[in-house]
Amino acid sequence: MIMLNQRGSGTALSLGAMAVVVAVLSVALVIGAYGVADHRATTAADQAALSGALAAAEGHDGCAAARAGAERNGARLVDCTETGDAFEQVVAVVVEVDLPHRWPGLPATVRARAWAGQVEQ
Repeated sequence: MIMLNQRGSGTALSLGAMAVVVAVLSVALVIGAYGVADHRATTAADQAALSGALAAAEGHDGCAAARAGAERNGARLVDCTETGDAFEQVVAVVVEVDLPHRWPGLPATVRARAWAGQVEQ
């Protein structure tokens, strides 16, 4: 009967378990970062669209107001479209938020779209 030396096998098992825990936590942090960035982008897009629609309803440049609203929320205005006439305006925006850390192979930004306009009274 051959006896194998099992000295150090507990260390190897512990290192393997720690590697699995670190991998799971890393994935959770990446998913969490994208979730937070998505929430920030959605909030910024909504606020930018509302700012733009209010400015357009008052006869001002809706896209300039949308840009300022996006910047106040830490986002970049990527696209802005004003449609409508003197009585009814709709402002559609696309904003982009950078992630705080860049992960190889994953997007560095998150985009969100929103639109707002006058409600019939």
